[in-house]
Amino acid sequence: MTLPLARPAELRRRQHASAGEFAELIQAVSKDRSYLSLKLRHRQEFVTRYPDLDEWFAEPLTRRVGRLIGEDPRRGQVTDPISYNARQYLTFLGVTGRVAFDWDWLIAVPALNVWVHARSLGLPIVATRQELANIGAQIGFSARSASRAAEWALSRMLLHGGVPPISQLTTADFTEMLSAIDAFGARKDRPSFHGDDPRWVSKRRNWGSQVFLLQLVLYHAGHIPEVPKEPLPTTTAFPDMPTVMHATIDQYLAARAQLDRPATIENIRSGLRRFCTWLMVNYTVESFADVTRLHCLEFCVWLATQTHHRTGLPLAPATRRADLQAVLGFFRDGYAWQWPDMPNKPLLMNGDLPKLTRAVPRFIPDDELVALMDAIHLLECPFQRGALLIARWSGARRSEIRMLALDCLDTYPDGTPRLRLPASKNYAERIVPLTEDAADAIRILQRLRHGQLDRPLPGNHNERPARRLFVRKGRVLSNAYLFDDSLQTACRSANLLNADGRPTITAHRFRHTVGTQLAERGARLQTIMSVLGHKSVQMALVYAHISDPAVLHDYRSVLSEDATIAGPSSAVIRNRELGPGTVDWLKSNFFRTELELGHCLRLPSEGPCECDLYLTCAKFITTPKYAPRLRDRYSTELDLASTARERGWAREVERHEATARHLCQLLTDLGEWPCRRDE
Repeated sequence: MTLPLARPAELRRRQHASAGEFAELIQAVSKDRSYLSLKLRHRQEFVTRYPDLDEWFAEPLTRRVGRLIGEDPRRGQVTDPISYNARQYLTFLGVTGRVAFDWDWLIAVPALNVWVHARSLGLPIVATRQELANIGAQIGFSARSASRAAEWALSRMLLHGGVPPISQLTTADFTEMLSAIDAFGARKDRPSFHGDDPRWVSKRRNWGSQVFLLQLVLYHAGHIPEVPKEPLPTTTAFPDMPTVMHATIDQYLAARAQLDRPATIENIRSGLRRFCTWLMVNYTVESFADVTRLHCLEFCVWLATQTHHRTGLPLAPATRRADLQAVLGFFRDGYAWQWPDMPNKPLLMNGDLPKLTRAVPRFIPDDELVALMDAIHLLECPFQRGALLIARWSGARRSEIRMLALDCLDTYPDGTPRLRLPASKNYAERIVPLTEDAADAIRILQRLRHGQLDRPLPGNHNERPARRLFVRKGRVLSNAYLFDDSLQTACRSANLLNADGRPTITAHRFRHTVGTQLAERGARLQTIMSVLGHKSVQMALVYAHISDPAVLHDYRSVLSEDATIAGPSSAVIRNRELGPGTVDWLKSNFFRTELELGHCLRLPSEGPCECDLYLTCAKFITTPKYAPRLRDRYSTELDLASTARERGWAREVERHEATARHLCQLLTDLGEWPCRRDE
């Protein structure tokens, strides 16, 4: 039987099929005569009740579907037995182009026998599905996975009005289907067909994945031009607000998306969502023009009282700062762009943002690094192994490694491998040298990817498309798979876990390690900036400071066991009476304690330093390095005392002579030239 397929525009009217035509299909499916008799009876009952198919389409969806969730047809528990029993006949009408079904019915019915009919009738859609399955296998999917995706989407397209050739499928076809699924999910009677909310969410996620997979196959086959967006579950949403406020938020995010990275846009969205949620709960406003600086300052105070939804700990200053930066930028830009429904001035300033502590780079100690690298080499997945080796030896960011082009590796004139890193946070590409270990890992991936079928994919900032190195099944592998999961496995093997069983090493610590090792081995600041992709010298100076040999020498000259020291704190240091907190702070900040004549061991929590004013301060300490300055200061104090004596200023004479005696005692304790009392 050869029957034409019709698109919706070609359908003239709904019409029944004859009993003979339907019987021919049933006989092609099954040789059981009793089964044929049953299906013909079901058809006859349906035709008798609905001689005009328009009458059936006018019925409520619950009657047209026939069976609701929880009903058992074996016990006669169905809403409408005639419609339920007629599903095979209705499907036959659809695949032969006599009827175009609405999306609600196609989504409400859990299973359709489209492919049984299509194979029996020799419809072209069977070959279409097989072609898509073959393309999917070349990309890296199992034939079954690609076939299932094609079955679900194409069967409903067929019953909705026909399936065009593969080359004529468009993104709009799939967008229409996904929109229909979301509209069905908003129906009040939706639980009658697919159960409670968790079951519906699971079905929606599964259907969205099937449609995405089919679009992905079509993209890599060259049939649709747009890279499909993977349907990720949305767990948060903006609160109910006046329409004008929603429109302003959407307009602002769209404007920022023209300039900012997707990660930045997501941070802005998160901050504005938190602010709007707080605003709608605490105030009644009709537009953002009603928002004042007082509102924003109250939000700042409220934000400091909030806790993280997973850890239960207070929000980190960096999190609060990111949220407030989103609010600051929103009102600042709205004012600068002179948008309506926005305040006539910025509402927050940079001074309102939480201050952040400048952290010292957390490099990986040598003993931990050796154990970790041994574990990384034992990882089974070449993608995970390659990503971590590149991170270790290049110091690249995760976003840069993830988006490496397939041809990212070449060599310097002397044969040393070099890696071309894509633009990332700083919007600039760069080239860095690489070890043979990491280069071999890249070559393995290049050989693995050589035989795969996939089209170029855009990278960071939607830069020009290119074939990517870390691609499997047509998609760029996630940061979670390449770095988080792999480090979990490697750290477990190397026994680098904390008390909670979590890895002590993150992928970013490889970057800190590369910067620290470059600085310790004498690399120039320009080299560190070039390798790590820093835009400012200040960022690279962090590595130079923690690796400065002069700082280490000064630290040892004060805190080592055989150090020559003087001052009120010298006895405390010699007797090892410094608390653990003080020692930890000094290890990280010793170069910041330097004064003109020595060092101040006062912690930031103890208030301002007074060592330069009073050399008897309990926190003051000095070393032989400062002897020349102490001598100069001693001579100055004697000169000042002599001048004060000539002018008759007795109190000044007393003060300068007391300071000179303190300096003399410090020099004596350091073993420097002795001072006479009468000097």
